Amino acid sequence: MFGKPQWFRRKKVGWGLRPVTVQGWLYTAAWSAVLALPFATLVLRNQPAEALIWLAAACVLLVYDVRQIMAVMTPSQPAEDVLYIGDDEASNERLATRNYDFRLRR
Repeated sequence: MFGKPQWFRRKKVGWGLRPVTVQGWLYTAAWSAVLALPFATLVLRNQPAEALIWLAAACVLLVYDVRQIMAVMTPSQPAEDVLYIGDDEASNERLATRNYDFRLRR
């Protein structure tokens, strides 16, 4: 992940991020340059296949980076539907099986 979540906020409409700091705008400008300059250079050199390959690879990397930033921005929520099987009232601190003997440490 190249960008930091503090530089962005989620878009209200659609998927993606919106820059909110100067660093976020610089990050956006850098990605625009990374996408556009090599693409334009390859097209001007009459290499359209390489230009499309570059554009596709760079877009995949951009989407991956944006997903990583959005994943960090989303707080992880614990599972609410968890079923615990066992006796809650028992105060046994030992669990013995055929092969192992466990003790609860506090």
